Amino acid sequence: MAAEGLRTWRAVQSTSSKTIMVKSNFNEEKCSYQVDIYDGSKLWREAISRDEFCMKCKELNPKVEADYSYLFNQIKCSFENLDISDNNKLDLVIDDVQCKIYFRIKLKGGIPFFWTFDLSEDPSSLTISKEMILPLLSMIGELMQQRKDLFNIISRKDNEIQDYRDQGVVASRKSLETTRIESSKYLEDRPSAKDYLELVDDPLVVFSEESCQKLYRHVLEGRRRMGESRGPTSLLTKPIERNPEELKTQAIDATFLEPPLPSEDNQGDEMKRRRLIASKLAGKAGDTKAKKKRKNVNL
Repeated sequence: MAAEGLRTWRAVQSTSSKTIMVKSNFNEEKCSYQVDIYDGSKLWREAISRDEFCMKCKELNPKVEADYSYLFNQIKCSFENLDISDNNKLDLVIDDVQCKIYFRIKLKGGIPFFWTFDLSEDPSSLTISKEMILPLLSMIGELMQQRKDLFNIISRKDNEIQDYRDQGVVASRKSLETTRIESSKYLEDRPSAKDYLELVDDPLVVFSEESCQKLYRHVLEGRRRMGESRGPTSLLTKPIERNPEELKTQAIDATFLEPPLPSEDNQGDEMKRRRLIASKLAGKAGDTKAKKKRKNVNL
């Protein structure tokens, strides 16, 4: 089976108007593939090798004689061209134990070719964690950091605008004037989760959008570089470059986490205390050496 690449999800609609997420990896060189489907509750998968592919071709199309590489390419192109924006419907059947996708392709000369993707549920928590949970957690972490950065940028721009206003500068048009944005108030005024679900018809479609899948690929690349062993506690995404002023602010804030130094009035007492502790430790070390020396003499 081909090594798994950085594959992304896309939304596809079935003939029953059910939206599902599809991810595929076709290796033309080895005539092997892996197809994953997420229906909103379960993760389904089929992974077959070249030998299994050839055997399946004979079973489903015993009268078709064609090069297996050609047949594989036809299946690959037809499957990967499926997209919800093109109103392509997927002939999909899902029950409690299996998921089937039925394909009908026309080969050269109009010869019909049938194919069925037989997917079974992947109950492994590691697979679901790797494919969905950990990337989504990383995406949330990255988006939270981006939001923090944007609030910092907006705050600096608000300060710049206020400086212009203090100097008597006004906007050329009333419609261009803005008010200062307070991040806490902005977040409080945002729609609740219930309101968001009412605005979004299908979250799976939103997740399959190009911007979301670009971020999904980004965090997968980060996880691949940094390794899977660090677990979900790490963000595992490409570090965001910070501007010098922000880093300076973060450095100032970090100083408050360090233990306080003694004041000038107490520095003398502090030095005396440290010398006393050092002398006691030196005395204990000297007593230990003397005891060992007496013991050696007695022997």
